[in-house]
Amino acid sequence: MAVYVSVARRRRRTVLWAIATLVIGLVVGFAVGTTRTKSVEDRVQSVHADADQIAARLLALDIEYRDALGGGSDDFDTSVIQPLGKIQSDAVHLLDRAAWINPDQRGEVLDELAKLVVLAKARTAADEFLAALNDASSSVRSTFGVSSRRG
Repeated sequence: MAVYVSVARRRRRTVLWAIATLVIGLVVGFAVGTTRTKSVEDRVQSVHADADQIAARLLALDIEYRDALGGGSDDFDTSVIQPLGKIQSDAVHLLDRAAWINPDQRGEVLDELAKLVVLAKARTAADEFLAALNDASSSVRSTFGVSSRRG
């Protein structure tokens, strides 16, 4: 024996099912949309931002270098050599993320950074070290395609 269900009740159930399905679809769509992988443009912008940060960190070393040469409060190794090592390490990881950089460009950036370490360990004159810092910073910016900052 069939149970009679009024037309109004059937419509109400249909509308409730449609609304529930819509809400579930929106929640699932939002979840999928916010957990998507990064686009190529997002990855390139991330590399550019990190390269700009490395270039800025290089330029900031001038102050630490001059302070350490003048007998400042920090140890030369702590204030100059270790940060240079960290910058080199960060640059290697950044170069690994930048697929558009060829091996020659990679070598140029790493050579510039290695030159800084040699100059710092030799305690080169501050002006010469600053010139090498500027060269390395420019090399990082040009290699990664980051426009230099105008101050």
